[in-house]
Amino acid sequence: PSELLGLKPRQVDTSDPGLWLLRPEEHKGRWRGKGRTVYIGPSAQGVLRPWLDGVAPDAYVFSPARNEERRRAERAGGA
Repeated sequence: PSELLGLKPRQVDTSDPGLWLLRPEEHKGRWRGKGRTVYIGPSAQGVLRPWLDGVAPDAYVFSPARNEERRRAERAGGA
């Protein structure tokens, strides 16, 4: 879960449409000098893709501030 909460679009390699690679900057083996790769298949890509759209490469994908802005905009439009 912490890898998803710290997710930034630049960490996701989408060059292969069949299998994305997530390389988180922070993970529990980093202090040992180990890398980590999370493989994201087509089903997970479908879930993640809408969250990545329009997010700056260095911004957090799951941003409470951005979510609050979106919620307020939806509320203002529906009122």
